[in-house]
Amino acid sequence: MLQSWLDGPPSTPYEVGAAEFQSGDALIIDRLQLEGEEFEPGATIHIEGRYELGSREAATLYLGTTAIVAREASFEEDEPNRMPVRSGSGSFALSHRIPAHGYPHLTLYDAETGAPFGGIYFGRGESVLHDRDWSYDN
Repeated sequence: MLQSWLDGPPSTPYEVGAAEFQSGDALIIDRLQLEGEEFEPGATIHIEGRYELGSREAATLYLGTTAIVAREASFEEDEPNRMPVRSGSGSFALSHRIPAHGYPHLTLYDAETGAPFGGIYFGRGESVLHDRDWSYDN
């Protein structure tokens, strides 16, 4: 459970990168704690924050890493890195072990179709995706 770090050391410094949301949606990071020196493979991200979901009735909030080289990625299915969210506002606490060099992100997925429809990238230095050549609308 995440309680062991919620009352622990202060939030790890990070920067926000590319973000895109549907009207009425938002993700706010209140606290991020990194187990590891950098946002790199093997480090674990613990994050808590708030969401606003106004564009649809239900979604899945996912904390993950977009791998720079897809074949490097490996996934652990038992991670507490996703949760269902309902229309309105609420809070979240998620954890994710970084599987490969890449870009950490919080992403909202449609509960019915599974398609992503908004999200935010974060990290530090080269681990932050600032510029995307794609949109959630496409």
